[in-house]
Amino acid sequence: FNLFASATITENQVVPYSVTDDNFVRTTTYRNVDGGYNAFAGSFYSKRMKYDNSEFNYRLGANTSYSKQVGFINTVRFNARRLSATPGLRLGFNWKELVEVNPRYELTYVYSDYDINNNRTEEYINHAVGLEGTTFWPAGIVFGNDISYNYFGNVAPGFDATSLLWNMSLGYKFLKDAATLKVKVYDLLNENVSTSRTTGQDFVQDRQELILEQYFMLSFTYKLSKFGGKDPNQRRSGGMRRF
Repeated sequence: FNLFASATITENQVVPYSVTDDNFVRTTTYRNVDGGYNAFAGSFYSKRMKYDNSEFNYRLGANTSYSKQVGFINTVRFNARRLSATPGLRLGFNWKELVEVNPRYELTYVYSDYDINNNRTEEYINHAVGLEGTTFWPAGIVFGNDISYNYFGNVAPGFDATSLLWNMSLGYKFLKDAATLKVKVYDLLNENVSTSRTTGQDFVQDRQELILEQYFMLSFTYKLSKFGGKDPNQRRSGGMRRF
């Protein structure tokens, strides 16, 4: 069980002080203000259980943050408050060291409020679901899948609100498991997108970025067990060698 929290208060914080005239020319200087702070807290509980040839584990957690920012719009001072809460659950199951399954789910709730304009209140929920599955059978063969689905709440029209990413890999271990030859497919369905919503001090921004697209990769790795002719797993103590 883990519990953590932190808080930060800033005195004489430097913030932009912008004025826009009738010709839409903006002049920006800066002011020192008090009253801004950030607070963060979270906790999680995890447990592992074994039953004969299988193993089960889970991790349940949540974190939350609250911040207050002070700013100016055309000389008018305002407060921007933002609350974020993210609960999540991760599960794990392993059967005879042959099959491993790890599902996960996470929800993110965001609420932003600007006291200069009641119509600027923003509230949305993002969802993230994932599943990792790996098989280690037949001997020497490792087959892995990693699937994640994201839903972005309250994004503006024209932005993709969902994202589905599926990575797949197939590997072969040989030379007493010291060497691995693996082929990997990133974004098997070619549907991954990068959409996000950001709530700043005086703005709300939806953004979609260019990201790495589908690709295939062949890799070879070899694990070295000796360096300089010595096995790091062997130690000497008092003239005696331990194995």
